[in-house]
Formats: sequence, structure tokens, C-alpha cells
Amino acid sequence: MKNFLPFQNKHCRTGGIERFPCLSYSFSLIELLVTISIIAILAALLLPVLNLTREKARGTACFNNLRQQGLALHNYFNDYNDYILPGGEMGKQLWPVNLSFYIYTSDSFRNTSPAQRAELWKKSVFACPSDQHKNVCPHFYGDCISYGMNNMICKKLVWPEDTPWPLKLSHIPQPGGHLFATEIRPFPSQSCISGYSHYLAYYSSVSDPTGNISSNHGQNSANVLMIGGNVRTLPVSLLMNKNIIETHLPWNVHLYKNVIGLP
Repeated sequence: MKNFLPFQNKHCRTGGIERFPCLSYSFSLIELLVTISIIAILAALLLPVLNLTREKARGTACFNNLRQQGLALHNYFNDYNDYILPGGEMGKQLWPVNLSFYIYTSDSFRNTSPAQRAELWKKSVFACPSDQHKNVCPHFYGDCISYGMNNMICKKLVWPEDTPWPLKLSHIPQPGGHLFATEIRPFPSQSCISGYSHYLAYYSSVSDPTGNISSNHGQNSANVLMIGGNVRTLPVSLLMNKNIIETHLPWNVHLYKNVIGLP
């Protein structure tokens, strides 16, 4: 009697001579379903981890965007005798345009067609990678960007009466804890498609919908560039809590270093 290997169904012959048994393997339907189920479960477990990793990378890119803005900001201070640059008041050049001269030397970054300019700015340090609004913003440049300058800095009325004016870097106590710019979103009632802009950051109480600071990367926090040039990730609730900040110099969160761990 011949010995057959498992699953053998025929013999292979070459020129009429038997060489070796041919094996035929197959999976049952149950085995296929079990395999597919295991793959689906693994994918479901890995997908949130992959999304979290991807968002963490975007958050790091956003953090680095603000670092570059901080370097440009201090180059501006050096060139303009430490004066705080204007946010974009009537007749003044917008703050992101001022800083862009220290980051992008090509004049086409500022003086090309609106459509081309928008595409350049969407890939610039003024565009947060997690800002979904930039994909629908028709003129994402200059006064429509992902970051907003502290709108209180250039308002003389919010500073003590004896503060020298125009404001200088040396006039600001603890600049390493004083907000210059952070992530923002457009106001729901002020669409840039209708001609509104978004380049300044406004705060209020957490329950007040008029604030526009955005938590683009989850965790209820936002990346923040301080006037001192350092970048921190801070809770949005702290940045928007008017009850904590309003009674002090605007957004000088260094006063709460025990809360946020500033140096």
C-alpha cells in the first residue's frame, strides 16, 4: 500500500513517471471569516493610535510655526528699537505681513495674485496644519490666518496710566509669560467668505461664545507664542478666563506660574 501525505489528492507525473505527491491546500469559510475578523479588530485598535500620532505630529508642526514667528518677532524688535509691532490698526500694516518679511524673502509671498498668495500662505508658518478652515478660506493670507495676535497689546487703555507709549518690549513685565499670539478660529457669525477677517485673538469667560481661541489639537489646549519668544502649550480655559486675567496686565499668565508651570 502506498503512503499518502495529508491533503494529497493526486500524483504529479512527468513523462508518465510518478515524481512526488501534489498537495492541495484550502481554507474553509470559517477560517477565512476568523482571519478577516482578527484583521478588522487589529485595525480598529491601531487606527486611534495612528490618528493620535498624526495629530501629535501636526501639533509639533504648529508649535514650530510659532517658534519661527517668535524669531521673526525678535528680529523686528531689533530693527525697530524694541517697539511692539502693530496688530493691524487702521492705516498700519498687519502683524503677520510685518513678520513675513523676516521669514520669506521672496516678494511673491506678498505681491502675487490672490489665489496664488492664498496657496503660498496655506503652506506657511501662519497656517496651522490642523486648521481645517484654511481649506475653505477664499483669501487665506494677511488678515485671514490660523493664528491671532493678542488684541490687548496695542490698546493703550488697558495698560496702567504711567505706561510709556508707544509700547516697548522693555515695558512688558515678564515677557516670557505674556501672550503674543495663539491659535484661533473665525467667529461663527463672521465668515471670511463674507469679507470678515481673523488675525487677532480675543478672550472672554469660558462660557462666552465671543472668544475665538481654538484648541486645534485636542486636549483642550492651544499652542501659545509669548512676547519673550518662547512657545508653550496652555489650557484654553486659562487663556479665555476673563475673571483670572482681566484684573492684571492683559494676558500676563506668568502671574499664574504655579498653575501652568512657567519658569
